[in-house]
Amino acid sequence: MRVSCKGVAAAASLVLLLGSCGGSTENTRIYLRTDAATSGTSLFQRLRLEIYRGAAPCEGCFREVAVDARTFPSGIASFDVGGSGEVRVRARLFRVRGNTDPRPESTIDVTARVALDGTNQVVDLPMAAVGKAPPEATALRVAGEPSALAPSVPAPRSTCPRPASPDEVCVPAGYFWMGDPTFDPGNEPRVDGRHERLVALDAFLLDRTEVTVSAYRASGLATDSLPRRHFVIARCTYADADDPERENFDPRPVNCVGHRSAGAFCAALGKDLPTEAELEYVQGAMRSFRYVWGEELPRCGDAIVAGDGCSVELPQPVGSAPRDALRVGTAAPIVDLVGNVHEFTKDLWNPETGPCWGSGFFFNLHPPRTCPPPGSSAAGAIPTPLPSPNRRSASTSINPIPTSEPR
Repeated sequence: MRVSCKGVAAAASLVLLLGSCGGSTENTRIYLRTDAATSGTSLFQRLRLEIYRGAAPCEGCFREVAVDARTFPSGIASFDVGGSGEVRVRARLFRVRGNTDPRPESTIDVTARVALDGTNQVVDLPMAAVGKAPPEATALRVAGEPSALAPSVPAPRSTCPRPASPDEVCVPAGYFWMGDPTFDPGNEPRVDGRHERLVALDAFLLDRTEVTVSAYRASGLATDSLPRRHFVIARCTYADADDPERENFDPRPVNCVGHRSAGAFCAALGKDLPTEAELEYVQGAMRSFRYVWGEELPRCGDAIVAGDGCSVELPQPVGSAPRDALRVGTAAPIVDLVGNVHEFTKDLWNPETGPCWGSGFFFNLHPPRTCPPPGSSAAGAIPTPLPSPNRRSASTSINPIPTSEPR
C-alpha cells in the first residue's frame, strides 16, 4: 500500500527535397511546428511525411526520419517541395513501441493543403491532436521563419504542494505514455493495458516505501479483523504489539487489508492513495519503461516476487531488492515499485476500452472524476477494487505478493 499527495532558434532543415510535383522548379519551404518538442521527454521517435496529388503520394514524395532533439530545435523543422499547384501534405509524428508503424492512439496525424508557389508555409503538429483525426487544414503562409507554436495542452505544475518529508519524494512533473502496446493480456477480461494515452502529471509527493506493519499499527486503525493476522493466514504480515514475532514483521509491508482501509490510513495522515497514472509513471521510471530499471526481464532478486521460479512467499522488509528502486535527484529512492506487495490506487478498476478512459491527451488523469463512484454500477464498470487495481503489475508479467485477500 502506498501513499501519495498530490526566444526562437533557427529551424532545423530535414534536408528532404521531396520529389517535384510537376510544373515549376521553384521550391516551397514547409515548416513543421510542434509543441511536443518542448515536453522535455522523447515522446515521439519517428516523423513520416507524404505529399499527395489525388489519392496516393506522388512519386518520390514519401520520407520517414528518426526524431531526436536535433530534429525540432525550439519546436520547428522544415523541408522543401518542388513543383507547382496545390498538394496535400500529411505529417505524422508517432511513438515507436513494438513496431515501426504509426498507431492512431500514439500519433499526431495532420493533413494540410499547401499551394506550391515558392512561399514559406506552416503546418502545425500540436500535442492536443494526439490520438485524434483533426479535419484537413490549410497551411499558413509566413514571411521568413515562423515563431514557435503556442502550447496546445496545459503545462503540468512543476512544484510539489509542500516540501517532501524524509519519508517522501517529490516526483517531478512530466509527460508519459500510459499503456504498453506490446503487452498481451491473453483471454483474461480483467487484465488489459495495451491501449496508449498521453498523460501529463503535476509534480506530486509519494512515500518512499510501502506502508509497513509498524506504521500501520502506529496509526491505530487496525481492528480485530483487519488487517488479517499472520498467525491466521500465513502470508499475512500484520502482527499485534504483544505478538512475540512482532520485530520480525514490523519492517515488512502490511498486506491483507482492503481498499477502504488503505484509503483511511492515507486520510489519517492528510494524504491520499496515488492515482493509477501516478503509480504507472513512477513504476516505468517516468519514461514508460516496462520495469523501473528499463526493459530487461527481471531475475530473482531484482524484485520481491512470488512464483516464476523465485522462492519468496512472504513480503520482505521494504527496500530488500536494490534494483527495484527509482532515484529522483539526490533524494533517497522510492523502493518496491515492481515487487513486494501489490499497490492500491485511488482509482477503481475499469476496462481501458470502457467509458472511463478513451485515447488522446489527458491531464492529471483520474477516471473516477467522470466514472461512477464506489458502490454504484454502470455498464463496463467494476465498482469493487481488484487486489491489484492498476494495469502495470499485469503488464510486467510478474507476480508481486497480493495486498489483500480475495473478496
